[in-house]
Amino acid sequence: MGMESFRVDFIYESTTQKELVDYLKTGFKIENNYFRARKFFISKNVLFENSYRIEDYVIAHFNDSETTFSLEACFSNFEKYTVSFYQIYLFLNEKFDVKIKLGKEPLIENLDFPNFQKLLNDFYGTKYDSFLEKYSIKNTDMFTGEFFYKNYKKVK
Repeated sequence: MGMESFRVDFIYESTTQKELVDYLKTGFKIENNYFRARKFFISKNVLFENSYRIEDYVIAHFNDSETTFSLEACFSNFEKYTVSFYQIYLFLNEKFDVKIKLGKEPLIENLDFPNFQKLLNDFYGTKYDSFLEKYSIKNTDMFTGEFFYKNYKKVK
């Protein structure tokens, strides 16, 4: 996770990654995530295991060794992606027991949207302000990582 992105971790128990992913597919556009691998003369798409794109710009990373997954998105559309994270959280909580983990400890209580939004604003506010100051990009759908920096050069 770089300067351009933010994430929220989630803990799930009494279910599997496959069940979560299959359930997400019933409510969201979700597909396996790929990255471009460069070799000397060719570039090809390589599948990231346990990583999915949800509604194009939100990335879900599942951790094999734990019962956790992370949602990651770009600060370029922080408000929209905050809503997306919350919608995914609510959707999964309809069927599974999913807890939010921001920082070291998971939150015990379920959050309504204003409290979820406040939590993210408090946790990422300084980083988001730094992003806006450096890149001046707001309300724009963009990928994270190297894709952000390539697109930023084109937008600049």
